[in-house]
Amino acid sequence: MKSLHILLLSLAALCFTSCEYKDLCYDHSHVTNLNITYNWNTCPEANPSGMSLYFYDLEAVKDVERYDLSGKEGGTVRLPIGNYELITYNNDTEANLYRYNDQLSTIECYTRPSTLEEGTLLQGTSPMPIAAEAEGQKVALQPDPLWCGISNPFEMKLSADQSITITPQSRVKHVSLTITDVPNLKYSTQFGGAISGMAGGVVMATGQLTEDLVILPFQVFSDGVSTLTAEFYTFGHCPHNDEGVYNEHLLTIYVILSDGSMWYYTYDVSDLLNDTTLNPDSDDCHIELSGLPIPKPIVNGSGFKPDVDDWENEDIEVDM
Repeated sequence: MKSLHILLLSLAALCFTSCEYKDLCYDHSHVTNLNITYNWNTCPEANPSGMSLYFYDLEAVKDVERYDLSGKEGGTVRLPIGNYELITYNNDTEANLYRYNDQLSTIECYTRPSTLEEGTLLQGTSPMPIAAEAEGQKVALQPDPLWCGISNPFEMKLSADQSITITPQSRVKHVSLTITDVPNLKYSTQFGGAISGMAGGVVMATGQLTEDLVILPFQVFSDGVSTLTAEFYTFGHCPHNDEGVYNEHLLTIYVILSDGSMWYYTYDVSDLLNDTTLNPDSDDCHIELSGLPIPKPIVNGSGFKPDVDDWENEDIEVDM
């Protein structure tokens, strides 16, 4: 009887207890879609295979959101509600590295240290010399093509899908080189090149060059008759040119002859690079030179006899 009495009291207490019903909430993330579109009008040559996007929370309460999109057209990402700014750049590179990425405004792109041998792909040589005036500069890999775009600050709301258009800009410069009237190319087996006084990196958001100067090595190709050509990329040169400060740029061409002798030739191309009338397009620079006195190797005891144990140097005046 005592147990039955306790049970009846418990049931009575439950009857007088109020119960409030709430719907279950299955979505605690509060995210919405953002459609990304790229406008490539300023970089019609660009054809990246993919783009990375980094969304920075302006209130600094959320971690950086990263997304990767294939192709160059854009796509859709899902973001939590909040206020953001966006930086995006192509992710199909190998040489490019990034640092200072805590804030969108400070991210820099740079390349790792390298050697003249790695950059020129010359094989079986003694240590390759650097032009005497540039010996204090480090050698670095040339950058890969890089396109970068940023957004104005924007707010993600819990509403219908939102859209944003980004216009990327090139953050590297393309340089082409042609040397004509070169004798004895048929006796030459390997070629390479390097240029000094180039910027070691670039601020992604603004295009401002970093102040460190590096030497960039690159491959050189021969037509086997009389012309050498090369193409390479650089972040730029002379970070203080707006202040009237211009760097010295020494172009070095390395040649190995069929008898194993090694020669390198140095041109001072500072005026060619710094003269905007000669190169009005800052994103696409062309260097044209004439003459490279490559000697003949030893053939049947005749011809010019170089020292085959070390690199021989010759400075060449540039005819403007």
